[in-house]
Amino acid sequence: MRHSIGCALVLMAVADFGAVAQAQSFVAYECNDGAQFQVALLGTEKKAYLQLDGKALQLPKKIAYTGDRYAQGGVTFWVRGNGVVTIKRAGRVSECFSVTTPGRG
Repeated sequence: MRHSIGCALVLMAVADFGAVAQAQSFVAYECNDGAQFQVALLGTEKKAYLQLDGKALQLPKKIAYTGDRYAQGGVTFWVRGNGVVTIKRAGRVSECFSVTTPGRG
């Protein structure tokens, strides 16, 4: 299932930009509130592609004091400088951790 979602994220990015793009990283996350989501980051784009709550989202990169922050439409994905990952949606902030198997993501 994760593989098909990952492929869908990459294909969505390729279709959106009309050019072949290679995923720089693909990571699956689980959060302390039970949420699960996947993220694809492309080497040439300043966007994060998320599969979250059954929806495919494109979040543009935003200015952050530390780490990398992507946000749009009430959803924020933030990889902080200290390695902590948070997702904010519907007013809730959750701390998350990678569950991607090494070599598969």
